[in-house]
Amino acid sequence: MDAPESKSDPIEPVSIVHRIDDDRDVDPAAFYNFLDYVFERDGMRVIARAYLDEMGWVTFMTEGPAANDAEGQLRIDAAIYLARRYEQVTFLHERNPQ
Repeated sequence: MDAPESKSDPIEPVSIVHRIDDDRDVDPAAFYNFLDYVFERDGMRVIARAYLDEMGWVTFMTEGPAANDAEGQLRIDAAIYLARRYEQVTFLHERNPQ
């Protein structure tokens, strides 16, 4: 008997990149350790970032509304993927890191 099929994601990232920005020579607190999730469809791309020191949230790295319906759907599908993995999904203009 086959195992029951689990709920599937509407999209998967084309890449998940681990990055580090280290500017501690300028500011002792300027060390950022994060994952960038890259989603693409039909020539459009959205990126969401999760900082590894605060893994409960992920933020889309865009400030404005979607340029068109297809990009809006891409963001929705990416948000569904991310919401299954993070407690909070936000957009850059909504997030106020402390």
